[in-house]
Amino acid sequence: MTKVESIVMQNFYNYRDYIQYDFKEGLNVIVADNNGGKSKLYNAFNWILSDRVFDSDTRQYYDVTNSNKVGLFKMISDKAKSVSNVDETINTKVELIFSNFLNPGNPKTYRIVKQIKAVKKIVEAPFDPQSWQIELLPIECFHEDILESKPVAGDSIIGKLFPDALKHYFLFQGEEVDKLIGKELTNAVREIHGTWMYDYMGLFLKDLLEKSENDFRKYNTSFSTNTKKAQNLNNEIDHLKKLIEEKKDDISSHNEKLENLREKLTLSEEEIAEYQKQSSIKSQLASVHAKINESSDRISNFEMKYNEHFFSSKWLLLGFDKYEAKFNQLRKAYKDWKTAEKVKEEIEIFTTDLPFGSPGLPELRLMLEEMKCFVCDRKIDNGSHSYEHIQKLIDHYTPKPKAAEPEDHIEEFFDELFKSFNELPKEREVEQEKRALVSTYEKMNENLKQYSNKARELEQNQKMDFEEFKKKWDDHKYFSSEINNVKNRIEKAKDTIRNAEAECKKKESALSKLSTGTNPGYKNKYQLLDDINAAYVRTVNSKYMNLAAELENNINSIYSELTLNSDTNPGTVSVTVDDNKKFHSELKNAQGGLLTGQGTAFQRMKELSIVIGITMMKAKTGNSYPLIADAPVSEMGEILTNNFFYTVPKHFNQLIIFVKDLYQKESDVPKLNDFGKSLKESSVLRPRIYINYAEGKDQHDRNTKTLLVAEG
Repeated sequence: MTKVESIVMQNFYNYRDYIQYDFKEGLNVIVADNNGGKSKLYNAFNWILSDRVFDSDTRQYYDVTNSNKVGLFKMISDKAKSVSNVDETINTKVELIFSNFLNPGNPKTYRIVKQIKAVKKIVEAPFDPQSWQIELLPIECFHEDILESKPVAGDSIIGKLFPDALKHYFLFQGEEVDKLIGKELTNAVREIHGTWMYDYMGLFLKDLLEKSENDFRKYNTSFSTNTKKAQNLNNEIDHLKKLIEEKKDDISSHNEKLENLREKLTLSEEEIAEYQKQSSIKSQLASVHAKINESSDRISNFEMKYNEHFFSSKWLLLGFDKYEAKFNQLRKAYKDWKTAEKVKEEIEIFTTDLPFGSPGLPELRLMLEEMKCFVCDRKIDNGSHSYEHIQKLIDHYTPKPKAAEPEDHIEEFFDELFKSFNELPKEREVEQEKRALVSTYEKMNENLKQYSNKARELEQNQKMDFEEFKKKWDDHKYFSSEINNVKNRIEKAKDTIRNAEAECKKKESALSKLSTGTNPGYKNKYQLLDDINAAYVRTVNSKYMNLAAELENNINSIYSELTLNSDTNPGTVSVTVDDNKKFHSELKNAQGGLLTGQGTAFQRMKELSIVIGITMMKAKTGNSYPLIADAPVSEMGEILTNNFFYTVPKHFNQLIIFVKDLYQKESDVPKLNDFGKSLKESSVLRPRIYINYAEGKDQHDRNTKTLLVAEG
């Protein structure tokens, strides 16, 4: 048994800081949203075990070599590139520690280290590979003993403990698992059971048999009683054998075409099943568009309230409290001056220049009432010169009413301003409120972005119109029909071979009867080798049939668990072996016919069942491997995802799974969703769970970190 103990990364893609994941036996889950480092962690295992990584831009793998400087440069943390100085060295490192328990009494632990060294030479263009001197360092591998760490040959250790033919079955991405079902399936069986030895033995026996047959025919011809007839029989036998070889080549070609047609049929089934989900997708799309409109309205309303809040007094006056004392001083001086001016005006109003002892205001008013001057004792006529003179004196004594002052808007503003000073909160509190508002705004925009991305994804998934669907359906019928036609051609070719072989026997017997030779050695040798070859062919065919039956049984035992409680009939998996000794798998219905109309989810379950079935066969040979898979059940629905987590761990000693399906979306902090929480609390699974999260929104500033939320 091989067990991964831990993996360490630093400056590797978005993993800027030193980060370490420790793994237990059983189930280990790394949960992350998009851009949360799942695929980069998968690439860390790929680099260590396969010397290659997956490029998310091109959707292809590339080899990690010194000749591929651009590829090496992509693996280095962008944040490390941006903050480094000229002539500063960045070491990009991945370190894997694993143990092997082939000998339980003496388990061995190995540590493998791979590094890239990069030195910045030009500061102005940190994201240009030409600005750097880049070197892939030699692999380092150590046997970690209790007392010391001993260097060992890394590539040989990896090749021995993780064979190339089986590596794809314990280290894969979910969307690529279908590639393991064709040629890779045959290679995996050959690796596990050593069936490649049958090929060499078969070729060896075939050469011996042909040589013995030729010797036997030459002997019979040389002692023939009718040389011409014997020669004709030899020519006819050669012609029949040539026909047999041609038909065998035809069968081989037909089987390759059959394999290609099966792949196309599977693809067309998936496309048809996806089209049949169009009505559901359109409904989802309408719901998403409604959420987009709702989010847009919320953002618009929030922006209006945000602007109003920004122009409130406490925002405008933020930082002006240091001017408060000066403002109070100036305001008091202004009020004192204003008061003095008012007093001065009042004094001027009541000051008179009449001689001392002149009649006062009361006497003057009484004089007009009695129409008589108290000074000269004369009568006063209304409207006379004397009357008007006395009225002027009264007016001069009487304070004139002051005109109303205009509204002092400036003072009112200052009064309100002064009042706002008293209401102004502490600057720190305002900054906290500001950050909260900005955070809310960013969250709203992030929700809008997620809804928009989901809408684009749904729109892409519903692009197939009815005419295209009809074409796919016609293609599906064609592939199904052509598969039957090719199978019929193979059977006809087999009939031709059987007839030709029978005819050969007759002619060889006739040739033997013409011979007068008495040496039985040639005949006995030929008959013995012919019997051995026939027995060998029967044994090999039986062996392959048994392997197919064993694999089919393993696969269906897993497939039934993975598709438990599904809404539709999942069918069963059929495994067959063709004449070229290649393995094929198909979904069959209850009547034994091809099961059509199943979506990608059931195809994925079938593919995962085959992967597990292969590993079950390998486990019987004495060694087993951890399953390391990136998004093996992405968007498969809760039933199938639940089945995966409760089925697959029963067949592996260790699983390391990277998923986003357990991540709680639209959350300010990284946390599990309800399904993830149920797995965490499972007493059966007892998983170890990490949650990844990214710091920095820009790609060049991103740094992936992780939280251990369940020890397991």
